[in-house]
Amino acid sequence: MSTKLQRGTAITAHEICQADPNAMVLNLSFPRFAPALRLHAQRLIRSAVERVDTLQGLQRKQMGDVIAEQAGSMATAATLEIAIPERYALILNRP
Repeated sequence: MSTKLQRGTAITAHEICQADPNAMVLNLSFPRFAPALRLHAQRLIRSAVERVDTLQGLQRKQMGDVIAEQAGSMATAATLEIAIPERYALILNRP
């Protein structure tokens, strides 16, 4: 059985748009980004974001900055209502 993967258009986190989360769920064999799946995604992202401020030390703080940046892009693209902590690092995404 040959399956053609759906591809989003994003190369970097700042380019993530609504087509990307939709393509991701199709690739995971879900027929659509249903409300229950959207709620689960929201819980997963919120759980990761809630722990960002507990990361101490330079490398862990940098990881927290990356998590917050990526979570913010995904939440916006998937229209999830998640409070993303304000971070001070500038994350440069390169293809």
